[in-house]
Amino acid sequence: MKSSVSKSPWPRNGEACDSGQPLAQDDLRRQAEFIAKDSLVAALRLLDAAEVTYDFLAETPLAGSVCQFTSVQAIDLRIWRINGFPNQLILYRVSDSEILIVRVLHAARDLDVLLDDEK
Repeated sequence: MKSSVSKSPWPRNGEACDSGQPLAQDDLRRQAEFIAKDSLVAALRLLDAAEVTYDFLAETPLAGSVCQFTSVQAIDLRIWRINGFPNQLILYRVSDSEILIVRVLHAARDLDVLLDDEK
């Protein structure tokens, strides 16, 4: 299955950023920046773990559970946790040819409200 998530959605080492939705890219960047305030090492681990998790989802796209949110924006979304970061959730959509990372959010956030705000 082709994946639109073969690279981390946050550019590193000068790489072009061409995967994931812009919101997902911003989500992960903001979370890494927040974590970096306390630990740069942990922030870098988050980015590396996200990339490994994206690769896993590209190989096993149906691994995530179908979301049960009330938001219309969440129809057909699946959810999976970033490996090693159980509170960091990847929301993604599966098609016949690829997966698309839609959002990367902290589990404490009100996901229904955030997804509803995307209208």
